[in-house]
Amino acid sequence: MKRFLLLLVSAAALITSCTSTSTTRGVVFDPEYRYSNAQEIKITSIMFTDEETIVDMEINYTPGKWIRFNKSTYLIADNGERYAIQDVQGCNLGEKFIMPPSGRALFSVYFPPIEGSVKVLNYVEMDVARGWNVRGIQVDQLKQQ
Repeated sequence: MKRFLLLLVSAAALITSCTSTSTTRGVVFDPEYRYSNAQEIKITSIMFTDEETIVDMEINYTPGKWIRFNKSTYLIADNGERYAIQDVQGCNLGEKFIMPPSGRALFSVYFPPIEGSVKVLNYVEMDVARGWNVRGIQVDQLKQQ
């Protein structure tokens, strides 16, 4: 039995080391921001790795209504660089998502890796008033993992 458990733990460690190729540079938890036209969105964390930038968010919206992560969504950094959305975990990018009965859903939004010197980001769904926009997101308080 001990041998089986040791083998199982070793296999899990090997799989984890083979699948984890990106290095986490840091995470900002509950970042502060200057402005949002989307009271439904709460950005819970932003993780910066060498491979990608992951924005975790909680959305609270009317149960049964739909939302959509638009393919035109991007992050814009304080250095002027734009980072286009790559994927969303929790729904399909560009497709309608029906809010569950709880009215609460969690998503991870993937962008390309962002330069380490960036201090402020803007989350922009569209350059129109109807799109979700969170501006002045402070990312200068990275917590190292």
